[in-house]
Parts: sequence; structure tokens; C-alpha cells
Amino acid sequence: MAALLLARPLNAMAMGDDAARSLGADPRRARIVAIVTVTLLCGAATAACGPIIFVGLMVPHLVRALTGLDLRRLLPFCAVLSPALMLAADVLGRVVVRPSERAPSGREWL
Repeated sequence: MAALLLARPLNAMAMGDDAARSLGADPRRARIVAIVTVTLLCGAATAACGPIIFVGLMVPHLVRALTGLDLRRLLPFCAVLSPALMLAADVLGRVVVRPSERAPSGREWL
């Protein structure tokens, strides 16, 4: 939620600090809130999902090439495409490495 609330100030800051101030954004406050928000979100994601979450960190760069610089469009597309990338990576990994995956037989559990 905090990331979505930062979309407008960050869009204004993309044009420079002076333009952001003229549009009513406080660049210093927006930077501090953005740094804290990103730190908390990355820490929570890594704690919940482990190192695999870092694969999802490339999604914003891919989406930016498709949607442009507007964060109001970037954030929702990232929310949809991040799980899609993880699912595709998981399926591809299971198909490519499938011969090494095998179900345990009854004797292995003894």
C-alpha cells in the first residue's frame, strides 16, 4: 500500500526536484519514505520466500521497457507479471530437470 501511495511523488521527482516541488511533492520526504518502504518490503519478501524472491527483482526492469516510466502503470503490471515469471521459471525448471526428480520408493523411507 505504501508503494502505491508513493507513485505520484516519485513520478513528480522523475522530472527533477524543482519540478517536483512545483507540483506539490516534497522530494526529501518522498526519498526517505521510499527508502524505508523499499527496505521493509525487500526484507519481508526475503524473509517470507527466501532467496528466490530476488528473481522477481528483474520484473520491474522488464515491465518498464513495456509500459514506460509512469509508476501508476508500472506497479500493477509488476504485481501481475512477477508471479507469472516465478511460475514460468518453476515450470521450466521442472521440465528441464525432470529426469532427476523422482518419487521416493517405500524402501527409502525405512
